[in-house]
Amino acid sequence: MSQQNLEIVRSIYELWSKDESVYPDFHVEPERFVDAGEDVAVIGTARGTSASGVEAQWRQGYVWTVRDGRAIRFRWFNDPDEALKAVGLSE
Repeated sequence: MSQQNLEIVRSIYELWSKDESVYPDFHVEPERFVDAGEDVAVIGTARGTSASGVEAQWRQGYVWTVRDGRAIRFRWFNDPDEALKAVGLSE
């Protein structure tokens, strides 16, 4: 089941990367997907451009909870280590 959960979360990021129409100047580049049972931690870099044209990038962490083949919960962490801690792991 965990491999299936990883694939579900990977597919979400793949679909987002193909359609950035809502926020064309913001995207997340996942670097690492971590299996944590029904949770999948994702470590990545967010990149974007502000309305004033300032470009920024920062590392973040995300935790997806997947049950019965569906993503049912999403948590966003400004610190990637906090995402890992939320699923009982560390860097």
